[in-house]
Order: sequence, then structure tokens, then C-alpha cells
Amino acid sequence: MNIKRINILDCTLRDGGYYNNWYFKNNLIKSYLKLMNELQIKYIEFGFISFSSNLNNNGNINRQFINKFNFPKKIKIGVMINTKEMLNQDGKVDPKKIKDLFSHKVSNKISFIRFAFNFNEIEELLIILKDKRFKKFEIFLNLMQSSKINDNQLTKVIKLINKKKIKYFYLADSFGSYNNQSVKKIFKKLIKKYKHNIGFHAHDNLGLAYSNALTVLKQGVNFIDSTLMGMGRGAGNLKTEMIYNFLYREKDFEKIKNFNNKYFNPLLKKYNWGKNEYYKYAGINKIHPTYVQEILTNKIYNKKDYFKILNHLKKTDTKKFDPYNLYNFNHFNINKKYTLDDVSKYFKNEKIIILGPSKINNQVKIKVTSLIQKSKYICIAINRSNSINEKLIEYRVTSHPQRILSDMNFLMKNKTKKIIPLSLLKKKIIKKLLKKSKILNYGLILKRNIENYKASKKFCILEKPLAILYILSILEISEIKKLLLVGFKGYEKDNPFQDNTQKYLLSFVKRNPNVNIKILKPSIYTT
Repeated sequence: MNIKRINILDCTLRDGGYYNNWYFKNNLIKSYLKLMNELQIKYIEFGFISFSSNLNNNGNINRQFINKFNFPKKIKIGVMINTKEMLNQDGKVDPKKIKDLFSHKVSNKISFIRFAFNFNEIEELLIILKDKRFKKFEIFLNLMQSSKINDNQLTKVIKLINKKKIKYFYLADSFGSYNNQSVKKIFKKLIKKYKHNIGFHAHDNLGLAYSNALTVLKQGVNFIDSTLMGMGRGAGNLKTEMIYNFLYREKDFEKIKNFNNKYFNPLLKKYNWGKNEYYKYAGINKIHPTYVQEILTNKIYNKKDYFKILNHLKKTDTKKFDPYNLYNFNHFNINKKYTLDDVSKYFKNEKIIILGPSKINNQVKIKVTSLIQKSKYICIAINRSNSINEKLIEYRVTSHPQRILSDMNFLMKNKTKKIIPLSLLKKKIIKKLLKKSKILNYGLILKRNIENYKASKKFCILEKPLAILYILSILEISEIKKLLLVGFKGYEKDNPFQDNTQKYLLSFVKRNPNVNIKILKPSIYTT
């Protein structure tokens, strides 16, 4: 192993952002750059260039953000772009994205651009790279889900990138499913056919990120990805401190340790990334790690159901994260046996309070209580929202099938009237619910690519089975007078699972101009 040839590419600020929505504070970033400058690390991936408005800072780099920082001269700074974001809905290159890339996002402080791509995107990616403006950058290609490609597919990719004279090529262990034997086998084929710089991005689902990295380095791989304390999507990555210590025999160990103690140990306590039995199961069965991260961090999923959900996912196509695979957990089918209720008549011309999940203070409680008792507002609570006296709540709304299962004990004990889409539930669940409380059965049909929601008197069509979307559909068809949202603080910037509540509220306002709508503070949402 020629250590002098090996380059560590630290991608902490890019891959680590999957846990904090890329909300790294400026002082952390500056200290990180100082640390990297003091280490024998020559490449840093500073973050993503993205076209999504929901991502913060290092998840959505532009010139304005990157120009805030002074970068060490000896280190090459790079960014990653997901190839799919450069394509239109038909899977073809979108010229507008390329224009936007060079107009607003790429900075002269960037030395290299790494394109993450799936096998079926390689030809369009090479069309993108025909643009002469890319010639000023070192171009890295990062083949995702490499453990699922066959020999012929790998050969095709290598032929294409050799023809285009691509000098840097990575294989990413997207599912964390490589072991020492399988990773050795595929890199042996790659090294035989591709004679330029070869890199490896390891995930730690099976606890093998470090040993897999050593395996490929011994074969001749000369680029290796890592992150501080392994912070990264799912189970995380190869730890920078581990591979650095191996290559440089604990040189600068105290510097890395002190930095981690100050900045990354607190992040680890907050976000709790790292390998566990669920990521291991996902790695063995090549399930996209975001599924595990979602069920572990989203409170609607019950711990006792984790393996049931993963076992269900194993039987479906989980190469890409698709929330529909979670929505349809346990194969929920449309149940047409139970009559749908026309809920519009219950709320026509009424004044409504929607009670959200965030805690409220005593002053707000007093105000809400007064509105219900004296001004005759009808209070509808989302899921288990309980920040006011239950006697003041007229209806509870819940619509996500998995949430309903997880909250069954609560729903069985709670006597408040409920609005639930029985059409998504199994018969035995429906029977239990109907025994305990009065239920209005407002139908719900899930459909891809629906813009927000479509509402009718007895059912709605949604893109996601979210309670806020479900109740907004009902209130729209009811032609209510006033709407007050209470307990909707919203997600903090560092929460990776940002939702579309703001988008849904603005859509409701636009579609219902005659409804007086207010949101009680504190809230990040506006109308």
C-alpha cells in the first residue's frame, strides 16, 4: 500500500447534513476548515449544490454562501451534485439547470465537482459534461448503489467514462451491504479496466466501513471518503479519525479529538447516528438507508413495528427512498364496506380551531379556551395533540395508517369523536375503533403527483396521508367562516425531515379567499 498516493476526501459537511438538514453553524465550519488545514487532508467536499428550497447552507450551496468563508490554499474544495436534479421529468438533461448552475451556484473557490449518479443516468450525465464550462473543474463521478450493478453494467460505465477521459471514478456503498469479499471482487474488476483515480465511499450498516476501506486501499484504490465521527446518512460512514490514524499513525490525534469533543460529540448525542440492528438488517437486504432513518426519527412509527416494516420493505423495490412504500406498510387496501360520511355539513359556516402538536403556554391556553367557550369555535385536534383540556376538543383527526396503528391504545381510551379514513384500515382495526367512539368516515385516496389535495364531500385525494392535509380538505369542502391554527410551531432548521405544511397552508389560503385565517404564534408558518 502506497500511503503517499492515498487521498482522504473528507465529506463531513456534505454527508453529515442528512442528520441536521445541513444546518452547520458558521463557527463550526470555520473551525472545521482550520482543522482540515492542519491535517494531511487535501480534499474537502463542502456540501451539495441542489435545486431544492428546503435545504440549508451546506445542503444548497450557492456563491453567496460559499464566499462567506476563507478556504485553505493547500486544500481542494468540492461540491456534490445529484445527477437526477439536473434532469427533467422525462429523465433528459434540463438546460435551465445547467444555466442556473453556472449563473448562481458555482463559485471560483470550487476546485472539483462530484456528480452522484445511478447506472441509468450515466448517458445523460455525460451529455451534461459536454458543456465546456466544466473543463475548469476536476470532475469526479460517483456511482451510487454499486453493490446492485452487474458485470456488464460496470463494464459499460467504465467504457463510457474512459471514452470521455474522466479521471476520477468512485463506487459508493449506498446500502452499506458490501463485505470484505464482495468489495474486493468488484474493485478488482474496476482496477483492471480503469487506470485513473479510483475512490470508495463506505457506509457502516454492517460495521464494516473501516475493514472494507482497508481492503480496497490494499488493492490500489487511491481516494477514500470519510466523515468526522462517521456522521452521515443512515448508519453513517467511515470515520475520518480512524482512517487518518491508520494512514498517519496517530499524528494529529489530539487535534481531531479536541475538535470532536467540542463540536461533534454534542451533535452525536442529539442525532444519534451510527450502526444498529435496523441498519444492519437494511444493509443485508439492500434497503435504502433513508427508510431506517425515517422510521427511527419519525414518532409515528412504533419501535415494535420496526422489523415488520423493514421485512415489508424487503419485498418491494427499495433502491430509492419512496415514502409510498412506508404509507402502504402492511398492504393497506381500499376498504369499501363502510359508508363514507359527508363531513361538510358538520362544519359549514363554522369557526374552527385546529390544534397542532406543539406545546402552548398558559396565556395561549386561556385564549383558546375562551374562543371555544364564549365565541363558539369548534376545536379539532391533530393526532394526539393534547395541550388543552380534552373536554374542549370536539373532534380528533388522524389519517396516517401507521400512525393509527401506533396510537391504537390512545384512540381506544379516548372518547372524543374522531374523523378517520376507515378505507385505509384493516377490518379488525376498524371494528375496534367503532366499538369505542363515534367515527366520521371521510375517505382518503393516495395518489402520486397530486398537487397538495383534491377535496369532495365524502373523500379527498392526497399526495401524502398527513393529518393537516386531510383536515384542510374537509374544511375547504365545508366552506367554513374562520380558521385559527394553534400549536403549529414548525420544524427547526436543523431538522432533516422538513415538511410541506407551509406550502399546504398557502395553497389553502389561495383556494379559500373568503375564509379568515390566522396562525397563533410562536410559529414559523405564515398565511
